[in-house]
Amino acid sequence: MTGTLYDPALFFMPPFTGYAALNDRTSETFNRFLPKIGATYDVMPNQTVGFTFAQGYRQGFADYFPFQGSFFGIYRVAPETLDSYEVSYRSRWLNDALQLNANFFYYDYTNQQVAFEPPGTLVPGYAVITNARKSHSYGAEFEARYRFNERLTAYASV
Repeated sequence: MTGTLYDPALFFMPPFTGYAALNDRTSETFNRFLPKIGATYDVMPNQTVGFTFAQGYRQGFADYFPFQGSFFGIYRVAPETLDSYEVSYRSRWLNDALQLNANFFYYDYTNQQVAFEPPGTLVPGYAVITNARKSHSYGAEFEARYRFNERLTAYASV
């Protein structure tokens, strides 16, 4: 990964950006194995259920918060990891003209990276990224599709 890192000592030097190139002293290396596995089972010729497990990863980083407050200066954000679980149902009815599908998911995060505005910030709306140690998300999606003829299909999902 290459990029720049804010260095306040460079703020008043041309080109007045305050950013310095990353080098071996300021760079980070992240390696991660991210497995994904799934299986489906045909309950009947027109109905299938499935399960998928996957891991996700968002690399950590260092940033500079140039305004006063508890985050002032250079701070580090830890890598985010995700364990994702999904159960699915797929079906076809009326000679395959009608499809009814559903997905149910659960996401389990460790060190989720979230943005917020620190209290006492001199610049309203300036966001800082930090980690939430543990968080989760879950939900469902439902879809219906109907094929009226070979050229027209209508669908809806929530």
